[in-house]
Amino acid sequence: MILKKWVITILVVMAIAPIIRKLELQPEESVKVAQEPPNQGLLQPSNPDPVDILRAIEALEQTTKLLPETLPITIPFEERGGHLLLPVQVNDSGLATQLILDSGARMTLLDANFLPETALHSAVKIDSTLSYGLLTRLMISDAVFENTGVLITNFNHQMNHQMSHQNRPIQCLSKDGFIGANTMRHGVWQIDYQNKVVTLAETIDQLEPFNLEPFNNDTIALPFTLLNHRPAINLALADGQTFSAIVDTGWEGGIYLTQADYEHVKDSLVPAGISLQSLVDTLAGSKTAYFDLAIAPCLKVGDLCLENTPIIIDRASNLQPQSLIGNEFLKQFRVTLDWQQNQVYLEPIAGSTSSAEEMKI
Repeated sequence: MILKKWVITILVVMAIAPIIRKLELQPEESVKVAQEPPNQGLLQPSNPDPVDILRAIEALEQTTKLLPETLPITIPFEERGGHLLLPVQVNDSGLATQLILDSGARMTLLDANFLPETALHSAVKIDSTLSYGLLTRLMISDAVFENTGVLITNFNHQMNHQMSHQNRPIQCLSKDGFIGANTMRHGVWQIDYQNKVVTLAETIDQLEPFNLEPFNNDTIALPFTLLNHRPAINLALADGQTFSAIVDTGWEGGIYLTQADYEHVKDSLVPAGISLQSLVDTLAGSKTAYFDLAIAPCLKVGDLCLENTPIIIDRASNLQPQSLIGNEFLKQFRVTLDWQQNQVYLEPIAGSTSSAEEMKI
């Protein structure tokens, strides 16, 4: 097991959490919004109430469209630090970069040094460090999204100034940001970790194995609930205890449990006797984090039992409000995320394993 990789993992996935959390509604605060066209006056900077701002943002996001003409499309991704980077262009400026595909982030986030606030329409200043607005066009390879909502912040300003530029958590992976769930929810995404491609479709029946007869019986279908657009599924342990975790393609580790979830299922886990204390640098500053490692003798995904699965436990650091399922675990499968039906499909890859001896964390 590689402890150094723990530190890198935690640095990256937690780096933007404080900023995104500013703009998250709790489930009981969610509201239905009318489908209205963008309105330059819809977001009022003079109104600082975060719930009102989020409601206005959700109204604007109802205008987002994924154009079906080029779908389905298969896009090669670059794997860097356990993250998936896709080629992106914004608006009609020809401005291009690579962004992390991050289903665990509520919103798409861009660095102001890459794209200034003036490039957005229906823009609003949320606070002195954060703006929101719509991109006229966001192209992921040749797939076109219209009126995509994005957050913009200055990564250099937000980061701890004592860190060198190349060692800042996001910038060592993608210097310009990530594609969040508010963009991803408009399509069906299939991630093929073996062949390092992502296929984006309009509907599930455009993808294998769902367009084949007979259907592959090994594929596991799990319903997900939405936590601010992010897909969360239930996993079970050997004695029937369950926990909910976000399917997070922006987390390069395996299974991450919050302290609260760990307390609920700890009798089903075996302590590994490994602990880690680390100073975590985030966009909101530095924080000391404490983690333990445990082993799940049997982690049940549908009817499949994955033996001796390593699990990272947040020991009172409270860096994330929800447990996570990351790429190191997900790469045992071909993964399909269908926001239309609120389903995740996991197609096991032959010879994959999640044993503690072989699964990197």
